[in-house]
Amino acid sequence: MITSEMNVIRKCLRDDEMSQQGYVDKRCSSCYAGARRKQLFEFKVLYLKCFFRKMSQCAANAKRALVFLAPGAEEMEFVVAADVLRRGGTLPLPACRIRRSSSAAGGVNIQPDISVSDAKGPYDVLVLPGGLGGSKAMAESKAVGELLKQQEKAGKMIAAICAAPTALKAHGVALGKNVTSYPAMKPQMEEGGNYSYKEDNVVVDGNVITSRGPGTAFDFALTIVDKLAGKEKASEVAKAMLLSY
Repeated sequence: MITSEMNVIRKCLRDDEMSQQGYVDKRCSSCYAGARRKQLFEFKVLYLKCFFRKMSQCAANAKRALVFLAPGAEEMEFVVAADVLRRGGTLPLPACRIRRSSSAAGGVNIQPDISVSDAKGPYDVLVLPGGLGGSKAMAESKAVGELLKQQEKAGKMIAAICAAPTALKAHGVALGKNVTSYPAMKPQMEEGGNYSYKEDNVVVDGNVITSRGPGTAFDFALTIVDKLAGKEKASEVAKAMLLSY
């Protein structure tokens, strides 16, 4: 319906443009000219209605992601995840502030969109960037734990990279899953026997995706796109960034 309406509107606008340029007979009465202007105005209003309706439909169909941000987060992992998800058609909320500061591990200041207490899940995916400080803050946050448990209960995706899988362990999430993490976090993740640790760059086990660190950030993000939008979309996004997937 929207497409047919838009085609009619575009034709009307083209006809009006041609008239203004002298390509159409101008021997019209002032009454006709007034009616024409009114008609054009009505078509423009319809055009805008169609445009915003289409945008609303796109937004309604888009996947929703929440990308956590905490003091000491690894900014590369955060930015790559948010950017690649957006390229893949997901609407990320970058990010959910854990504490007052929004300074990442490298000293880059990133302004969060919302606070963790205002986040309303479940989302299509929760993304936990790594960084020692950021991962510790997420592990200690009751609000983060509640969102993670809500996400898991709803059967939605959880993705954690670098040191962030330790936050999953701290909140008792994804127990029994195959996981990976930053190599130095391996002993902590293996302690207690709650997880099966793997050395792969990206590990997918059901709705849980984990990855190793900054060097695997793009593979991590593209894997999320793959699971949300399909392999073809992930490959398309990768190709545009001169990457292979």
